[in-house]
Amino acid sequence: MGTKSVEVQIGKRSYPIEVDNEVEEKNVLLAAQMINDNINKLKGNYVVTDYVDLLAMTALELANNADNSEKLENTAFNKLMDNELDELIIKLDQVLDS
Repeated sequence: MGTKSVEVQIGKRSYPIEVDNEVEEKNVLLAAQMINDNINKLKGNYVVTDYVDLLAMTALELANNADNSEKLENTAFNKLMDNELDELIIKLDQVLDS
């Protein structure tokens, strides 16, 4: 299957992007919508009207949220691994004691 060109609108500009399939297209459109929603939120909260500034602020927020999300995922994964290791230790102790 070949690539497909999709046009997304971010702020006041349109951007063409190549996607490989419908799932990727959906993800790109959702990402563009998320960016536009954040731009509109920032326009309502601040006196900034320059779209370059709004895009930069959005990029910072998304990068910060992604970093925090990754840290939360890592913490959850580590906790899960700790629990599984504890269970294995208990089982090993039981086998060694018998």
